[in-house]
Amino acid sequence: MKPPRSRRKCLHCKELFLPDYRSAQRQRYCSKPECRQARKRELMRAWLAKPENQNYFRDAKNAERVRAWQQDHPGYWKNTARSRRRTLQDDCPKQAPAPQVLEPVAPSRTLQDLCSMQVPLLVGLISMFVGSTLPDDIATSTRRLLSKGHDILGMVPGVNLERFVHEKTCPQCGAAPESAPAI
Repeated sequence: MKPPRSRRKCLHCKELFLPDYRSAQRQRYCSKPECRQARKRELMRAWLAKPENQNYFRDAKNAERVRAWQQDHPGYWKNTARSRRRTLQDDCPKQAPAPQVLEPVAPSRTLQDLCSMQVPLLVGLISMFVGSTLPDDIATSTRRLLSKGHDILGMVPGVNLERFVHEKTCPQCGAAPESAPAI
């Protein structure tokens, strides 16, 4: 019959634990993650305290060893999962494209040219406002904008717009005064 396993006190958290049967005589820390980290810190501190290990990662001999290994294995780090994850697209060429010189277009000065530009300008502005270039979306938004404009100006749909705007902006230009004198 096997002797009962004895509990041991963890050197880090000070709690009792049941050591692994394969290393029961040597195990001094429990298996909690923070206790395992403390054990590793203690082992690294003890290893670095030895005189032969104090400059292990810093001296010229080890630096030369690492350089030789890197020359023997040139593409080692290029095929890692981290490297593949990081690359989102192909490398861009280092040379910048030659700047294109745009010829300035003479501004159109006639009223007809400006009027013919207003419709595409308005459609483009509405499409940017809506965030869509689909004709159905632009038409729906345009109807809503017209309705809102009618509400703001107090207009009834179907009224002659030029006459209405002219009366609103220039009441002295032939529009009947608001309070006509009695005859």
